[in-house]
Amino acid sequence: MLAGCWAAPLSDPAARVGVPLSGLSSSSPLVINLLPGEVHLERLASDLARPGRGPRWIRLAPYDLDRPTLDDLAAAIGDETGGGAQTERPVVVESDDRQQAERFLSRLALAEPPGPAQCVVLHYVEVGKERTRAAPAGRVMHPGTVCHEALERLTGSRLAFHDSVLDAGRRLRPGDLATIVEQSGDVDELTAQLAGRLLQDIPLQTKTLLGFAALLGYCHPRFASLEPVLDSCGYFPWWTELTGDWRRFEPVWRGGVLAACRSDPWPQVPLLGRLVGELAEDGAVSAAIELCLDAGYPGTASDLIAGVGPDLLSAGRALSVRRWLARLPRISRRMHRALAAQARAADAAARRAERKAGRDEPGRTSRLPRAAGGLSAARPRPRSGVSEPAEGPHLASISPLVLQAHLLGPVDISIGGQRVEQWHGRKGALLLAYLLLHRADRPIPRDAMAATFWPDAPPEASRNRLHVTMHALRADLQSASPMPVVLFNHGYKLNPELDVRIDTEQFERAAARAKQAENDGDIESALGGYRHAAREYHGDLLSDHPYDDWTLLPREHYRVKMLDVLGCAARLAFDDGRYPESVETGQQLLALDFCREDLHRLLMRAHARLGRPHLAMRQFEICSRQLRRELDMAPAGETIDLYDRIRARLPI
Repeated sequence: MLAGCWAAPLSDPAARVGVPLSGLSSSSPLVINLLPGEVHLERLASDLARPGRGPRWIRLAPYDLDRPTLDDLAAAIGDETGGGAQTERPVVVESDDRQQAERFLSRLALAEPPGPAQCVVLHYVEVGKERTRAAPAGRVMHPGTVCHEALERLTGSRLAFHDSVLDAGRRLRPGDLATIVEQSGDVDELTAQLAGRLLQDIPLQTKTLLGFAALLGYCHPRFASLEPVLDSCGYFPWWTELTGDWRRFEPVWRGGVLAACRSDPWPQVPLLGRLVGELAEDGAVSAAIELCLDAGYPGTASDLIAGVGPDLLSAGRALSVRRWLARLPRISRRMHRALAAQARAADAAARRAERKAGRDEPGRTSRLPRAAGGLSAARPRPRSGVSEPAEGPHLASISPLVLQAHLLGPVDISIGGQRVEQWHGRKGALLLAYLLLHRADRPIPRDAMAATFWPDAPPEASRNRLHVTMHALRADLQSASPMPVVLFNHGYKLNPELDVRIDTEQFERAAARAKQAENDGDIESALGGYRHAAREYHGDLLSDHPYDDWTLLPREHYRVKMLDVLGCAARLAFDDGRYPESVETGQQLLALDFCREDLHRLLMRAHARLGRPHLAMRQFEICSRQLRRELDMAPAGETIDLYDRIRARLPI
């Protein structure tokens, strides 16, 4: 769980009052319907503070749906300070779903009978819905700097948001705030223009990270990837300081800041990957999955779900898993059909157990809150609610896409005829090549992959680097096809629905067929097979990645195999009297290994039989020179005897 969700705002008694507490009692919760940005939470924390103790606080996320999750959150705020007096401290519950808040309070009452002394529920509603009005307070205006009527029209009853706009205006040049307010038609336009002006000198990478923090809703120094956000943007008006060095991003600013931070998606890939890795290592996998979905990277979310989904179901978190599966694109849901069935069964079993025990929770419903928006406006937003991912009939008729991989030579990948044009980082293409070369094996464990590619890094660092690289790889592959290529299920593997065609396998098969044909005495088929194999070999394996240790043995394997193919073809052509073809093939082999003395002799014989003794003697000179230069050796006696016979014009 993300610890920031139970960090309370720092008390500020100087903040203007925004919440009427006259109805607060120990008999029932005080439920206040309001808009985001309507009250100063710092002042509420101050008003609810007791001598030496502040209130306990919880912000329920949209995925906090299952009873075990609510129990864990209830235990977290109970253990926050320790001691036996926590039930004397008021509890504040923030939620977009009133029934979700009620379920949480019922679990808290079971954990702390007879329940907390006082409780305030801040239920955030949509604009225009009926809500409890905040206590009136005089607005602090600055004549000459902003149009009073325009700002009041935009902010309405959102007192805290109104003050944060004025705070933003104090950071701008005189007159800028008035101009922005007059030009803004709604809150999103206002926040987008203000955020754009405040962030105009902030580096693009930092703005991208700020967008992720806005979607996450929190920021903390423990997440190293977000340090630039705290350093450059930590003092801007969309943050609320919380206990434990946490900062909360105010939802009313989210849309505008995301608009100001929107950028090309490619630079986001490694940045998001590092943050997701840090969240996962911090025990906040649920927040990481939600962040990936909101940011428009369902492939990474799918990977996380595949990795932790079974454990979450075992822990009783079926509703959360079903919610995330419903948010995945249809094509990604197909590989989670087994998990979806397990989640349905687990949810049904939980409901039956509750009914049998007579402990049906009040207000339990499968309707879920609307998901938050993402960085990419082009991606369709998911439907709200828990529903079984529908399998459209057209999906079943789609034939598997062809993944064509060229690994002999520079890496070149095409999916469904669409080439992957750009790789963000060299490791991503290498990861895919590793999976392709080991695709006949069982799924490759995460730790094994991390140790292979980062053998000198500590285990945690290598796993984090693997996660970042895999995230970038998925984004690169999605540029060619939306079909998931790399799956995770107890290890990494290729999507079995893909028709994978790899030049290494085609090379091996062609060489094997040629050898079999040669053994059967079918010279024509054998030479054709060797030619086919040679055409598949466009260079050494992964020639654009020559220095990775794991590539050395497979590269040498295919290189030796290619030398064998060319050697067999050259000898077979010579024995069949096809001397020009024998010379051509032999020269291809010597270009790869110019110290193969047996091939030099073969070319000398072929030239001699073609009536070109001068070329045969020249071949001997090339052989002698290469052996001296590379091995400091003289030609073998057999080679010298052949040279003497050719020079003497004797039959060869």
